Amino acid sequence: MIYINDLFDFDTSKAETFISQLLDNKTISIKHPLLDIPTFPRVSKVKGMANVILFSDELLNNHWYYIQITKLIDGYYLPSGVLFNPRNMPDVSTVKKAIDAGSLKFDLTSSSTKVDGLIFSQKRPYHYFYDQFVNYFKLSAVKNIDEYCFTDNTCFYSDTESTTFKLIAKKGCYFFPCTMPGNYLDKDAVKMHYFLKNNTSKMKVKSEFTIWLGVTGQKRSWIEQVDGYVEIIKNLHTIYKSITVIVDGWTNYENDDSINVEDNDVYDQIKNEFSSVTSIDFVNLINNDYKSKIAYANVCDFFIANSGTGCMVPFMISNIKGVIHGNGLLNTFIHSYDESVKVVPKEKIISEKSKAIMNNSYSIAWQTIYNLLMGLIGSTARLDEPILKLNSKIVFSELTFSNKTQPAEALRDMALSFEKMGDRKTAYTLMCKALEQRPNGVFIKKKVNEWKCL
Repeated sequence: MIYINDLFDFDTSKAETFISQLLDNKTISIKHPLLDIPTFPRVSKVKGMANVILFSDELLNNHWYYIQITKLIDGYYLPSGVLFNPRNMPDVSTVKKAIDAGSLKFDLTSSSTKVDGLIFSQKRPYHYFYDQFVNYFKLSAVKNIDEYCFTDNTCFYSDTESTTFKLIAKKGCYFFPCTMPGNYLDKDAVKMHYFLKNNTSKMKVKSEFTIWLGVTGQKRSWIEQVDGYVEIIKNLHTIYKSITVIVDGWTNYENDDSINVEDNDVYDQIKNEFSSVTSIDFVNLINNDYKSKIAYANVCDFFIANSGTGCMVPFMISNIKGVIHGNGLLNTFIHSYDESVKVVPKEKIISEKSKAIMNNSYSIAWQTIYNLLMGLIGSTARLDEPILKLNSKIVFSELTFSNKTQPAEALRDMALSFEKMGDRKTAYTLMCKALEQRPNGVFIKKKVNEWKCL
């Protein structure tokens, strides 16, 4: 019988042993979190990013829930209200709320103790590959685990050299194949990258030069990406007679044909600027799965992509040279950066300042990205880089109003935002309106008097 608190302290080696024994024995016994009795796995369900496994004792009483997200175990929940969430992970709390609300239900009468296998399933690609898929290669080095590998509809990649992951049974019991989170640097990640690159065919392109461009219409977007990419392509066209532009964005699960409208809108805006140019071809990879994306990345000469998972395929998997840009706060693969990539320096980035720091959009002069690309290409051509001005989207992202904000305060803060952008005329008009709302406001009076002479 295993003590549950010990599981939280397992290193990679112990986690591997746990999973291996789980597959050998087809079951496991874990001591109840609060009682001195053994409990057994009955059935599992995936909720968001979490895998939830129902445990109960021999008499099907004293049930509790084992919760996995990125590790062998991330938390547990007892219906009595006890929640253990040592890393304060939101998805652990989400599981508790779903169970309490009745939206996540389990068959409490299930008497099965069989563990059917491992489920490879994650909603976010980074965690799928570096918390789960990498462990296929890690565990397979010890024993053949093909018969134990399953997936569901949230799978980004399910093929290996020897098998394709099977679909789970509705009433089965499965564990996430997690050991330690974020294994993108170890030898098994190298194995995974090699497998993904070399077991994917190359697409054929006829152009003299092929470039991969990453776009995003949601969070963490380069605000000038449409105009910026258009100008970069135009300048590249003065060097190369024919170009294939491969545009990447949102990635779908396997067998998923849903459409991401925002990213496709960005693609259309860029492509439409070259509608009459026959020597520039466009390939839209938005909403494609990873198999097709890797196939195209394998024939690219260079890439430009964001510093999140947007650079995963061209940089980490296909190992092509490129430029990485971001908000200066999120660098997913920073420890893998080498001479094959150029990263936009922080001092050349203007980022939003919101509470969700990692999701902030940002401004970068496109000439900065182009010059970094020229350095990788080996060209001495360089463009003057303008001094970046504050973008209105960046400035107004700093405004935080609540239902208690008074009109004078709102007008005052908006006026200060326009001042930041250099528009003193609009700033003055708004501050005068603020003064009407708060005639005795000392700071507002000061600003009105200061700006009226400008």
